[in-house]
Amino acid sequence: MTMKYNPIVLNNHDQETIKKAQAGELGAFRILYDKYKHQIYQYLRARIPNPEDAQDLLAETLSRALLKINTLKNPQAFRSWLYRIAQNELRKYWRTKARQITKINMENLPEPKPASNPNPDARSLAVREALSKLSAEEQKLIYQRYCLALTISELSELTGKSPEQIKYQLRRAKKKFWKYYSAKYPLVKFEVKGGKHNV
Repeated sequence: MTMKYNPIVLNNHDQETIKKAQAGELGAFRILYDKYKHQIYQYLRARIPNPEDAQDLLAETLSRALLKINTLKNPQAFRSWLYRIAQNELRKYWRTKARQITKINMENLPEPKPASNPNPDARSLAVREALSKLSAEEQKLIYQRYCLALTISELSELTGKSPEQIKYQLRRAKKKFWKYYSAKYPLVKFEVKGGKHNV
């Protein structure tokens, strides 16, 4: 997903500060740190539910900026360059979260509500069987959306796909789930927050 940033023209003092930081002056980088830390934190915090995690990513972003500032060829691009580092840290954060998901936790999945009220154990088995028909990617996507309660925007950050692609994949995965599940209980509705077709 391509990020767009408002162009900001750095004044001569800012450019000199960046050049000094590139020359190894820690005091100069500290000036840049103080100037941009709140902006970067707000960017991260808007995309991460946990403020402590946002603080950790802020520290990681600025640490990487310090280590790589010599690779910045155009001081005018410092702000957008800094945001790209933050964006990469966000992607790594969500990928790490995704790797922690080793299996679908069926106890946390939205409960299907059968009109005929079949045996709960049989219903749970039907849910498991229906989910097993989905691809690993589809299972993970359903878990992340409805069990971890990740937003479409967060899933987009995590996967690098557009929100429209995420919504399409969720609709397709739920349609496949419904097909297999309704083969067991044709009169039930699989309910999720906001309605059956909500993504």
